[in-house]
Amino acid sequence: MPQSASWHKDLLAQLSTDVSGHRKALLSPETFDDLQELLGFRHVFRNAYSHILDEIKVLENAARLHRCFRNLSLDCSALEESITE
Repeated sequence: MPQSASWHKDLLAQLSTDVSGHRKALLSPETFDDLQELLGFRHVFRNAYSHILDEIKVLENAARLHRCFRNLSLDCSALEESITE
């Protein structure tokens, strides 16, 4: 389990990497990219005032969140299938 100040990014990197002989990567490249973008947005959102937020970026991230949830569900199903084989 990552312990650094950037543990969120480190955990995403671990989940997007194959572990030879143990498991395939949980996160597809698309899911990883979306989660990285959402993590960056979360940082801005938590550390900025609402008047700084770009409405277009907020709407883009809302769409990204829906896509990411769907893709993460598919990624989890694919990992489950690979484990049970």
